[in-house]
Amino acid sequence: MNDLSEKAILLLLLIGTIIAYVIAGVEDYDQKTIDIIGSMPDEVYREIVDNLGSGCTNQEVVEEYEENRMYYDSIIAIK
Repeated sequence: MNDLSEKAILLLLLIGTIIAYVIAGVEDYDQKTIDIIGSMPDEVYREIVDNLGSGCTNQEVVEEYEENRMYYDSIIAIK
C-alpha cells in the first residue's frame, strides 16, 4: 500500500466517524424531544399547539415549553 492510499483510507475513516457522531447526536436530540413531549400533560401540549399554530414541529413545542415552563406548569396547578 502506498502513502496516498493510506492517507485516503484514514481520511475516509475520519469522515465516517464524524458522520456517525452527527447521526448519534441527532438521534439523541430527537429522543429528548419525544421524552419531553411524552411527559408533558395533554392540556399543556394542546395549549402550546394552539398558541404556535397547527403546523408547528415537535422541536418548536419543546422550545416553547422550555422557555415558558413556569407558565405552563402553572396551568396544571390551576386545573
